[in-house]
Amino acid sequence: MFRNFFVSLALAALAVSSAPAQDTASGNAEPQQSLADIARAIKAKKKPEVVVDQADAEKLFREVDSILQFASESSELPKKTAVKYKLLGRDEVDKKFAEALSTDESAKRIQHSELVLKKFGVLPDDFEMQKFLTDRGGQDLAGFYDFRDKTMYLLNWIPLEQQRLVMAHELTHALQDQNYNLDKWRNSKPAGKDDDDPLADDKGIESDARVAATEGQAMLVFLDYEIRPMGMKLSESTNRFEVLKTRILSTYDSPVKFHAAPLIFTEIAKFPYYDGFAFELEVLKHSGTRAAFAGVFARPPRDTHEIMQPEAYLAETRLAPYTLPNLMPALGSGYKAYDSGSIGELDVRIMAKQFGRDNDAYSVAPFWNGGAYLAVRKPSAGSKADSALAPSDLALMYVSRWKTAAAVERFAELYKTAILKRSKLFDAAAAKGLQCGTNTPDCTARWHARFDTDDGPVVMEISRDNTLMITQGLEDSAVQQVKLALARDAGITQASSEPELSLRFMNAPAVQAIREEILKEITTRLGGE
Repeated sequence: MFRNFFVSLALAALAVSSAPAQDTASGNAEPQQSLADIARAIKAKKKPEVVVDQADAEKLFREVDSILQFASESSELPKKTAVKYKLLGRDEVDKKFAEALSTDESAKRIQHSELVLKKFGVLPDDFEMQKFLTDRGGQDLAGFYDFRDKTMYLLNWIPLEQQRLVMAHELTHALQDQNYNLDKWRNSKPAGKDDDDPLADDKGIESDARVAATEGQAMLVFLDYEIRPMGMKLSESTNRFEVLKTRILSTYDSPVKFHAAPLIFTEIAKFPYYDGFAFELEVLKHSGTRAAFAGVFARPPRDTHEIMQPEAYLAETRLAPYTLPNLMPALGSGYKAYDSGSIGELDVRIMAKQFGRDNDAYSVAPFWNGGAYLAVRKPSAGSKADSALAPSDLALMYVSRWKTAAAVERFAELYKTAILKRSKLFDAAAAKGLQCGTNTPDCTARWHARFDTDDGPVVMEISRDNTLMITQGLEDSAVQQVKLALARDAGITQASSEPELSLRFMNAPAVQAIREEILKEITTRLGGE
């Protein structure tokens, strides 16, 4: 019985994607593709066959209200109005995606994020972001609720039975929207915070966690819908939670590469479904249905750390977000600010998986305790256009805090190893690092390494409070000024208004397409067991 149950859960977990968000990511080419160019590229893709005609759709639409009522009872979120619905054909979906890609206002931010990720080594230098983001349209969607026009969209190439599964998930989003205005809630300040509160302006990092929570809630409702024929209710089946969680999350580390996408994109595609699901399941188990739904809207998780470590959320042990102090005066007039933001626990998990061993994601990432970066143009970059910049034109400063000495030392080692693998020029002796002690009076850090690479010098230092400072591409004189500036601001944290680095791509259509590839892999693996 549970075998088919888990297969169906996996189907719902990832087959459904939320509405194409209004901040859907665009590429970095200059000039940007026109709407006509994007539409033609999408139209050239193979079209799926129509499997649902209007007559069948009308039968399905008659079930919308009953499924909405079920979702309301399962979540305890009141149904306030009926939900509009519409059946879309492929050309109409293509048009929606083309418009989203051509009107995105965050193209410059995505462009900067791409180059910074290449500097970190998370993306290869030759990765073509523009092509990746526009390579897939809406062909892999299974259906979606669009909170902008309050409409449930079903797609005419999805079989009827799967449409019902889609509705169980997506109509949960409709209920969330009716009660809390999803667009506004996902991007608002934490309740009760004012402008003098250091946590008041962290809406960027909090919005990512809120998305994961809402997707996790939708998965819980689907699960309840799926087990209903078995005479079961999720809220009354807490004894099965651990079996359920282990079974679903065991598919997380699938080694399959989806369409040759870099690891970061498969990880962020999985995040709201796997981690959001696990988070909501823990809250439901610990505190019940009202806490898992209305309670999460009243007290949202604040960052990826609280989603990935739900015990921190439940204990209300909130970590103040961290950003760097203003380092530009320390660098001098030759450097120009390019990009800055937070590095969250999800970012660290991605780097640990990509740079390290299999278990680093679990032995390192959970001990993250805050982090931020600043990327600047080097003086040698001159007046180059943004589109002409290469990773070597940037210098990077990255500071991270850690809960244990073992975690920070392991992260420093795997990060250093990743830099050396990408570089043809380095000082092997210096790269080994130096343990500071009584015989090294000039060394104030606990551990220090300096070595040269193709992109310039790299300096890494671990302080005695488990803070890791990394600079890449800064001259030694600038590094010394940065260290002095960081020392002056030691212990001071400021809220970040930017999303965590990797999650800036959360709503990209290409990431939504990867979710569908993940679905196929999960159902294949579970179905074959």
